[in-house]
Amino acid sequence: MFKCWLLSAILLSLLRSLPAAGTQALSSAAFSAPRLKAPWHSAGNGGLWQRREGAGRPRTCGQELVCTVKKSRIRRQRQRIDEALSLLTRGEGQKVPMEGAHFEIIDQPSIDWGKMPRELDPHFVTFRGVSLPAGIPETSSVEAMRATLNPRSLRKRAQIESFFAALQLLAPPPGTRVVDFGAGSGNLVLPLAHLLPHLHFVAIDLKKHAITILEQRVEESGLVNVRADECYIEAFEEPFGVALGLHVCGPASNAVIQKASANAAAFLVSPCCIGKLTPQTSLGNFMEGEYPLSGWLRNTLQDEMAALIASTADRSEVPRAGDTEEISEDVRAHFRRGGLCKTAVEMDRLMWASDKGYEGYLLRMKGLEGYSKKDLLVGLPSVADSAAMFNRDAFVEGLRGGVMR
Repeated sequence: MFKCWLLSAILLSLLRSLPAAGTQALSSAAFSAPRLKAPWHSAGNGGLWQRREGAGRPRTCGQELVCTVKKSRIRRQRQRIDEALSLLTRGEGQKVPMEGAHFEIIDQPSIDWGKMPRELDPHFVTFRGVSLPAGIPETSSVEAMRATLNPRSLRKRAQIESFFAALQLLAPPPGTRVVDFGAGSGNLVLPLAHLLPHLHFVAIDLKKHAITILEQRVEESGLVNVRADECYIEAFEEPFGVALGLHVCGPASNAVIQKASANAAAFLVSPCCIGKLTPQTSLGNFMEGEYPLSGWLRNTLQDEMAALIASTADRSEVPRAGDTEEISEDVRAHFRRGGLCKTAVEMDRLMWASDKGYEGYLLRMKGLEGYSKKDLLVGLPSVADSAAMFNRDAFVEGLRGGVMR
């Protein structure tokens, strides 16, 4: 008790001795102090790592105090995360490997984007609809237009190619209804509909503006196997054989998987915004449960630990191969910890599906180096309940032939 009082008195004396400018610096330091030991930060979508401006300057006493407190808090948080991961991989009960849990897509079917109609190529789509890239005149050749590819366009194309590869392995029968939940303006569903004309696609989104752009693109491209509906995920009542979900935020990814289970349908889902998953999160009256979904994670971790895992998993970037030598071991450990947490959240979804009779596969999409949102969850329903009657043996054989551990 005396030690606590003495420490409080020392801190109070220190604060009183600071000039006004020092007090202001202490206040701002509470918001600007780096969360990581190494003074590095991401430079943006390029994935490059640059030294923080002003890093290395001597700190004031107040800044040193704030940094010490923050480092101590972060250290305790990391210890709790490591403890939670240890419980998942080495604790009592069912153990799920976090390391090496992914299948790597290495030989996906290539898409000739040069032959893709412009209305279906995500490179030519903006918030206002189909348009030319900035600075490209209308008279430019298609080759010149496509030469202006930006990082976002490359990511979108890589995502489409990975979903196309997985759908090829699933090989749904002709006439199967495929629903893209959270389709937005159609960057995923429209190229797939063009490449797979024997399937019927439905695009679902709750944003009217996005559906308007999607319908405009369908009309301009002449596609006849796509239609769009403006509605919530849980409000869609038609039967279907395959559910798609590309970066549907937070609990909406869970809703897509659960909607697929209710229809005995296969699912291909690439989640995002994992940090929005919190204990007892629900989506309307449809969400069966909360986060965590599976008994495996719910019975292993307390709510506080599960929420910490989800918040740590939500990262926008990961170091590229060429960056690893330029960042500290502490930063590399931070990203490795985040990657394991994201794997834990995705395995929670697959374990829930497994309890419903599904076979789940965790794939990593190709061509997205330095981008954390590249996990692809694939779920196959039991043959007895599957409306589309997928051939599991053929899928697994194709999976082994087209990807590697």
